[in-house]
Amino acid sequence: MMAEHFLVIVSGYAIMLLSEVCIWNVFGFDRGASQFYWLAPLSTVWVLVANNISAAIFVSLEILIISLVCGLFRLPVTPALVLECFLVSMVFLCFLMAIGNWSSLQYARPVDPNQNWKRNAAGRFQMMLLLVYPLLAAPFLFAYFARRVWEAEWPFYAVIALMASLAATAYGLSLEYAGAYARRHRERVLSLLSQGDSPVLFFDP
Repeated sequence: MMAEHFLVIVSGYAIMLLSEVCIWNVFGFDRGASQFYWLAPLSTVWVLVANNISAAIFVSLEILIISLVCGLFRLPVTPALVLECFLVSMVFLCFLMAIGNWSSLQYARPVDPNQNWKRNAAGRFQMMLLLVYPLLAAPFLFAYFARRVWEAEWPFYAVIALMASLAATAYGLSLEYAGAYARRHRERVLSLLSQGDSPVLFFDP
Protein backbone atom coordinates (compact mmCIF):
# COMPACT_ATOMS: atom_id res chain seq x y z
CA MET A 1 0.00 0.00 0.00
CA MET A 2 2.78 2.46 0.91
CA ALA A 3 4.82 1.63 -2.17
CA GLU A 4 1.84 1.86 -4.50
CA HIS A 5 0.66 5.26 -3.26
CA PHE A 6 3.92 6.75 -2.02
CA LEU A 7 3.48 9.99 -4.02
CA VAL A 8 0.11 10.77 -2.42
CA ILE A 9 1.39 9.90 1.05
CA VAL A 10 4.51 12.08 0.72
CA SER A 11 2.46 14.97 -0.70
CA GLY A 12 -0.06 14.67 2.14
CA TYR A 13 2.74 14.81 4.68
CA ALA A 14 4.20 17.85 2.92
CA ILE A 15 0.82 19.61 3.17
CA MET A 16 0.79 18.94 6.90
CA LEU A 17 4.23 20.56 7.20
CA LEU A 18 3.06 23.65 5.32
CA SER A 19 -0.23 23.89 7.17
CA GLU A 20 1.24 25.61 10.23
CA VAL A 21 1.98 28.81 8.33
CA CYS A 22 -0.19 28.52 5.20
CA ILE A 23 -3.49 27.26 6.63
CA TRP A 24 -4.06 27.34 10.38
CA ASN A 25 -2.79 30.85 11.12
CA VAL A 26 -2.54 32.81 7.86
CA PHE A 27 -2.26 36.21 9.58
CA GLY A 28 0.45 35.08 11.99
CA PHE A 29 3.43 36.49 10.11
CA ASP A 30 1.57 39.73 9.32
CA ARG A 31 1.03 40.40 13.03
CA GLY A 32 0.32 44.10 13.62
CA ALA A 33 0.45 44.75 9.87
CA SER A 34 -2.85 42.91 9.53
CA GLN A 35 -4.55 46.07 10.77
CA PHE A 36 -4.31 47.40 7.22
CA TYR A 37 -6.70 44.65 6.08
CA TRP A 38 -9.44 46.34 8.09
CA LEU A 39 -8.42 49.89 7.19
CA ALA A 40 -8.20 49.27 3.44
CA PRO A 41 -11.39 49.15 1.35
CA LEU A 42 -11.10 45.38 1.02
CA SER A 43 -13.18 42.63 2.55
CA THR A 44 -11.45 40.24 4.95
CA VAL A 45 -12.95 37.41 2.91
CA TRP A 46 -10.87 38.42 -0.11
CA VAL A 47 -7.75 38.58 2.06
CA LEU A 48 -8.43 35.00 3.15
CA VAL A 49 -9.07 33.93 -0.46
CA ALA A 50 -5.74 35.48 -1.51
CA ASN A 51 -3.94 33.60 1.26
CA ASN A 52 -5.71 30.37 0.26
CA ILE A 53 -4.66 30.82 -3.37
CA SER A 54 -1.07 31.31 -2.21
CA ALA A 55 -1.30 28.10 -0.18
CA ALA A 56 -2.66 26.21 -3.22
CA ILE A 57 0.23 27.51 -5.35
CA PHE A 58 2.81 26.40 -2.78
CA VAL A 59 1.20 22.95 -2.51
CA SER A 60 1.14 22.61 -6.33
CA LEU A 61 4.83 23.51 -6.50
CA GLU A 62 5.49 21.05 -3.71
CA ILE A 63 3.78 18.24 -5.61
CA LEU A 64 5.72 19.16 -8.76
CA ILE A 65 9.06 19.15 -6.93
CA ILE A 66 8.30 15.84 -5.22
CA SER A 67 7.32 14.31 -8.57
CA LEU A 68 10.51 15.57 -10.23
CA VAL A 69 12.69 14.23 -7.41
CA CYS A 70 10.96 10.86 -7.63
CA GLY A 71 11.54 10.87 -11.39
CA LEU A 72 15.24 11.64 -10.91
CA PHE A 73 15.55 8.61 -8.64
CA ARG A 74 13.68 6.51 -11.23
CA LEU A 75 10.73 5.78 -8.99
CA PRO A 76 7.54 4.65 -10.77
CA VAL A 77 5.96 8.08 -11.30
CA THR A 78 3.52 8.35 -14.20
CA PRO A 79 1.43 11.32 -15.45
CA ALA A 80 -1.71 9.52 -14.25
CA LEU A 81 -0.23 9.12 -10.77
CA VAL A 82 0.78 12.79 -10.65
CA LEU A 83 -2.73 13.85 -11.73
CA GLU A 84 -4.29 11.60 -9.12
CA CYS A 85 -1.98 12.99 -6.45
CA PHE A 86 -2.84 16.54 -7.47
CA LEU A 87 -6.60 15.91 -7.31
CA VAL A 88 -6.45 14.22 -3.92
CA SER A 89 -4.11 16.87 -2.50
CA MET A 90 -6.25 19.80 -3.72
CA VAL A 91 -9.46 18.34 -2.29
CA PHE A 92 -7.70 17.58 0.99
CA LEU A 93 -6.25 21.09 1.01
CA CYS A 94 -9.69 22.62 0.40
CA PHE A 95 -11.03 20.90 3.51
CA LEU A 96 -8.05 22.09 5.53
CA MET A 97 -8.45 25.66 4.29
CA ALA A 98 -12.13 25.61 5.26
CA ILE A 99 -11.06 24.89 8.83
CA GLY A 100 -8.04 27.20 8.57
CA ASN A 101 -10.16 30.22 7.65
CA TRP A 102 -11.94 29.76 10.96
CA SER A 103 -8.85 29.01 13.04
CA SER A 104 -6.91 31.96 11.58
CA LEU A 105 -9.42 34.31 13.20
CA GLN A 106 -10.59 32.32 16.20
CA TYR A 107 -7.05 31.36 17.29
CA ALA A 108 -5.06 34.22 15.76
CA ARG A 109 -1.49 34.34 17.08
CA PRO A 110 1.52 36.46 16.10
CA VAL A 111 4.34 34.28 14.78
CA ASP A 112 8.06 34.88 14.95
CA PRO A 113 9.71 33.50 11.76
CA ASN A 114 12.51 32.14 13.96
CA GLN A 115 10.13 30.08 16.08
CA ASN A 116 7.65 27.29 15.51
CA TRP A 117 3.98 28.32 15.51
CA LYS A 118 3.17 25.33 17.71
CA ARG A 119 4.79 27.14 20.61
CA ASN A 120 2.18 29.90 20.33
CA ALA A 121 -0.85 27.88 19.25
CA ALA A 122 -3.77 27.35 21.60
CA GLY A 123 -3.60 23.98 23.31
CA ARG A 124 -7.26 23.26 22.71
CA PHE A 125 -6.85 23.78 18.97
CA GLN A 126 -3.74 21.59 18.95
CA MET A 127 -5.79 18.80 20.48
CA MET A 128 -8.45 19.28 17.81
CA LEU A 129 -5.85 18.83 15.07
CA LEU A 130 -5.19 15.31 16.36
CA LEU A 131 -8.74 14.49 15.25
CA VAL A 132 -8.92 16.66 12.12
CA TYR A 133 -6.29 14.87 10.06
CA PRO A 134 -7.56 11.29 10.61
CA LEU A 135 -11.19 12.31 10.06
CA LEU A 136 -10.39 14.09 6.79
CA ALA A 137 -8.11 11.30 5.59
CA ALA A 138 -10.71 8.55 6.18
CA PRO A 139 -12.87 9.28 3.06
CA PHE A 140 -9.79 9.27 0.84
CA LEU A 141 -8.76 5.90 2.24
CA PHE A 142 -12.25 4.68 1.42
CA ALA A 143 -11.80 5.89 -2.18
CA TYR A 144 -8.66 3.79 -2.57
CA PHE A 145 -10.39 0.88 -0.87
CA ALA A 146 -13.31 1.15 -3.33
CA ARG A 147 -10.90 1.10 -6.27
CA ARG A 148 -9.25 -2.05 -4.98
CA VAL A 149 -12.52 -3.86 -4.22
CA TRP A 150 -14.24 -3.05 -7.54
CA GLU A 151 -10.96 -3.22 -9.48
CA ALA A 152 -11.99 -0.17 -11.48
CA GLU A 153 -11.20 3.53 -11.59
CA TRP A 154 -14.73 4.92 -11.52
CA PRO A 155 -15.46 4.17 -7.82
CA PHE A 156 -12.30 6.03 -6.84
CA TYR A 157 -13.09 9.12 -8.90
CA ALA A 158 -16.75 9.02 -7.86
CA VAL A 159 -15.75 9.25 -4.19
CA ILE A 160 -13.20 11.98 -4.96
CA ALA A 161 -15.86 13.96 -6.88
CA LEU A 162 -18.23 13.67 -3.93
CA MET A 163 -15.48 14.80 -1.58
CA ALA A 164 -14.68 17.73 -3.86
CA SER A 165 -18.29 18.93 -3.79
CA LEU A 166 -18.36 18.66 0.01
CA ALA A 167 -15.03 20.49 0.26
CA ALA A 168 -16.30 23.32 -1.96
CA THR A 169 -19.44 23.65 0.16
CA ALA A 170 -17.45 23.65 3.39
CA TYR A 171 -15.05 26.22 1.97
CA GLY A 172 -17.87 28.55 0.93
CA LEU A 173 -19.48 28.30 4.36
CA SER A 174 -16.15 28.96 6.06
CA LEU A 175 -15.73 32.20 4.11
CA GLU A 176 -19.20 33.37 5.13
CA TYR A 177 -18.47 32.60 8.77
CA ALA A 178 -15.00 34.18 8.63
CA GLY A 179 -16.36 37.39 7.13
CA ALA A 180 -19.07 37.69 9.77
CA TYR A 181 -16.64 36.84 12.59
CA ALA A 182 -14.09 39.39 11.35
CA ARG A 183 -16.70 42.13 11.36
CA ARG A 184 -17.94 41.32 14.87
CA HIS A 185 -14.60 40.63 16.53
CA ARG A 186 -12.20 42.93 14.71
CA GLU A 187 -10.73 44.39 17.89
CA ARG A 188 -10.15 40.98 19.45
CA VAL A 189 -8.36 39.60 16.36
CA LEU A 190 -6.19 42.69 15.97
CA SER A 191 -5.37 42.69 19.68
CA LEU A 192 -4.21 39.07 19.50
CA LEU A 193 -2.11 39.65 16.39
CA SER A 194 -0.51 42.83 17.76
CA GLN A 195 0.99 41.08 20.77
CA GLY A 196 4.76 40.86 20.58
CA ASP A 197 7.06 42.39 17.99
CA SER A 198 5.58 43.49 14.71
CA PRO A 199 7.22 44.40 11.38
CA VAL A 200 4.81 47.37 11.12
CA LEU A 201 3.97 49.79 13.93
CA PHE A 202 0.55 48.93 15.35
CA PHE A 203 -1.61 51.99 15.90
CA ASP A 204 -5.17 52.71 16.96
CA PRO A 205 -7.20 54.19 14.08
